Amino acid sequence: MGYDHVMVHLPEEALLAGPVNYRWMYPIERLLGELKKSVRNRAKPEGSIIEAWVQYESLTFCGMYLKDVETVFNRPQRNNDGGMRNEKLSVFAQSARPFGDPGRGESFSRNDMEVAHWFVLNNCDEIMAYLDEHEKMMKREHPSHLVARKHRE
Repeated sequence: MGYDHVMVHLPEEALLAGPVNYRWMYPIERLLGELKKSVRNRAKPEGSIIEAWVQYESLTFCGMYLKDVETVFNRPQRNNDGGMRNEKLSVFAQSARPFGDPGRGESFSRNDMEVAHWFVLNNCDEIMAYLDEHEKMMKREHPSHLVARKHRE
């Protein structure tokens, strides 16, 4: 005896009731837990919940208009590196954070440098014409070498 019958009932339930996220209780239970934490006067919990909810809503509303204070609405993005710069090559236009600690003399290994060079060469739109020309030349001069090299990459 196992759970084989579940495989029959789950598709039927999905067809009848729709996606599970529309009938999932977890978000409601979280909200009710937060409301329960806000109760200060146990004799009249409804009033405490309403008071806490009004306070939350008004702080949220005011937070949308505070420019100098970091709120949920004006917080910088988690992975924001500073936007785009005006560079001649498109691959260098995006700002990035430095790798490692320059004070300790950390540097890339030879393999990491080869991977970085490969990335720059294969993602820079300005040199695609040169790459295509080089590939055509390699096909003419060394057709078997190019096929073996493609398989390694």
